[in-house]
Amino acid sequence: VSLEIKSYTNALEAYKAGIFVLSKAEKNALWKATNSMQKHSGSNERRPILHNGEMQQEREASNSQRDTSEVRDSPNEDLQEIREAKISVELHLADTLNCLGYCHDSKLLEYDKSLKAYKESLSLYIRHVGRFHKMVSNALHNMGAIHVELGQWRQAASCFRQCLAILKRKQEKERANPHIETADSSQDSQQSQMAVTLQSLGNSLAELGEYDASIACFQEIINTVKTTKDGEPPLNDPFTGEVLSQMARVHLKQASKLSRA
Repeated sequence: VSLEIKSYTNALEAYKAGIFVLSKAEKNALWKATNSMQKHSGSNERRPILHNGEMQQEREASNSQRDTSEVRDSPNEDLQEIREAKISVELHLADTLNCLGYCHDSKLLEYDKSLKAYKESLSLYIRHVGRFHKMVSNALHNMGAIHVELGQWRQAASCFRQCLAILKRKQEKERANPHIETADSSQDSQQSQMAVTLQSLGNSLAELGEYDASIACFQEIINTVKTTKDGEPPLNDPFTGEVLSQMARVHLKQASKLSRA
C-alpha cells in the first residue's frame, strides 16, 4: 500500500508540475495575443497628454483589460491548444486524487487525508465537466462516506443529498428524452447507486434524529425496487431486507422518543 501511495503521490507531483508549466505558457500566449490585438487596433499609437492625466491612465487601463478579455473570449489556436492540454492534465490530476483518496480511505483508514483528496478532485471535476456530471456525484458520495466514518452526520447528509440530486436530475432528463437509448446495464447501475445513496442518506438522517425524513428515504427505495406479481418487494433480495430492517430500527427509535415525551 505504501508503494501505491508513493506512486500516486509521484503522479500528483508530475501533473502539478505540468499544470504549472502550462499555466506559464498560457499567460505568455495570452500576453502575446493581447499585444498583437493592440497593435492591430492601433492602441499603441502615441496619444496627446490630456489635462487630467489620471483619467487618461484609467481609460488606457480599461482598454487594456477589455483587450485581454476579448482575447480570453476568442483565443487563437496556440492559446486554445494550451488550454485544452491544461484541462486534460487537470482531469488526470482529479482522477489521481480520487484514487489516492480511495487508498487513504479503504486501505489505510486515514479519513482526513482521504477527505482532502476527494475535495480537491471534486473541485476539479466541477470546474471542467460541470456540477451535474457522474464523476461529481461519485466524489460527493465518497465524501459522504468519509463523513460517516468520522461521525459527521450533518456533513454526510449534505453530501448524500447533493449526490442524490444529481442522480435524480439525470434520471429526469432520460425520462424527458425517451428517444435517447440507454443501455439496460447503465440504467440498473444508476438505479443501484441511487438506492445506495438513499440508504446512506436515510441512515445519516436517523443519526441526526430526523426520523420522518429518514423513513421517507427508506420508503423511496422500497417503492422503486423491482416488485413481484403481487406488488410486494422480492423476498429473496438481501438489499431490500437490509433496508426494511434499517427502516424498522428508525421506527423503533422514533417510538422510543415519543414514549419519553
